[in-house]
Amino acid sequence: MSLQCPICVGSAFDPVGRVPFMLGSKMHEHQIMGCRTCGHVMVDLRVITEELIADLYARPLDEQVWSTDGSSPYEDMVAFAADALETVRKTQQSPRIADFGYGRGEVLKALHQRFGVPREQLTGYDFAPLPLDGISTRTLRLDVLDEHAEQDAQFDLGFCSHVFEHIIDPRRLLRGLRNQARPGAYLYLETPDHSLLNDEVLSMSNQICPQHLHYFTVDRLAALARSCGWTVMREEVSLFGFVPRARLLLHREGGRDAIGCTRRFLTFRADLNARLSQTLLRLSESGPVAAWGAGTDLLLATAGDTVLAERVGAGRIIPHDRERAGERLAGALIQSSDLLSAASMPVVITPRPALTRLNMMKIAGKSGFAARVVDPYLS
Repeated sequence: MSLQCPICVGSAFDPVGRVPFMLGSKMHEHQIMGCRTCGHVMVDLRVITEELIADLYARPLDEQVWSTDGSSPYEDMVAFAADALETVRKTQQSPRIADFGYGRGEVLKALHQRFGVPREQLTGYDFAPLPLDGISTRTLRLDVLDEHAEQDAQFDLGFCSHVFEHIIDPRRLLRGLRNQARPGAYLYLETPDHSLLNDEVLSMSNQICPQHLHYFTVDRLAALARSCGWTVMREEVSLFGFVPRARLLLHREGGRDAIGCTRRFLTFRADLNARLSQTLLRLSESGPVAAWGAGTDLLLATAGDTVLAERVGAGRIIPHDRERAGERLAGALIQSSDLLSAASMPVVITPRPALTRLNMMKIAGKSGFAARVVDPYLS
């Protein structure tokens, strides 16, 4: 098993240091590694066993102490996503708002008590959910949630605060959350920001601890989110008390739709291929026609149209190609394109790439048969 960075998927690491800790009466230690490619810092997961994870989380996480005055940032977390909250409440009749890894439910309570979200629109998901007054809670294994999971935790606005640093595979979880996100959904994501560590932070907080398996910075967290299909709407680095925070607001949509654009291109290309077939069939109705270029596009056209293939075989459509001269296409002998200048029939350019067609038109012009050339892709 090789160690793999969840951000850049790199496999080259340098040792950074060790974190010793005691479980029961036995000493353990984490080897901290740094990715040579992107700089992400993480525990050497090759030696992390399920038994060790179970022991680490057999007791509650270290108490969440944010500042010396006892204040906490949960309302601030919701405020960071306030625009998204307003959007989903305006666009959805009954929006689904969820907290993944909700712990004691402080974010959910803030949503209801301070921002007026009805309890019935709120759901908390966690490994071992604690009951919350009037708010639905459900068991969800965040460590195994991925893009193949059943979509039974769908949401319009989600929160996932101080969870990712505890998960062995945060990339998997982020893909899983995107799978659960409804179209147009938002996700608030927060982890400690390791770039803000200083003497004061280190002396007051326990940011380097055995339960942290990953040490993010906001730029690495944003890179991870983008690589999993999220659009980063907002990012921020800040301190709340003595806790350094990397905060992101993510959107399920809003980026460039490469899949949709590719489908549109393939549909358009199929239309261009159809134009080639239609042009050859139309011109061959009144006499022989030369098909200039016996490459991929003509091969696809004859393979997909039996009438076209029959006319090639019958000599009504005559393929010409300098490199493939002497070979056969649909039973017909491919002629050399050098013969086109002496012919009198129409000449149909078959390659689709624009640069190839432009070069062929230049050749036709120099050879004196440009007036007989037909470009089917321009019609």
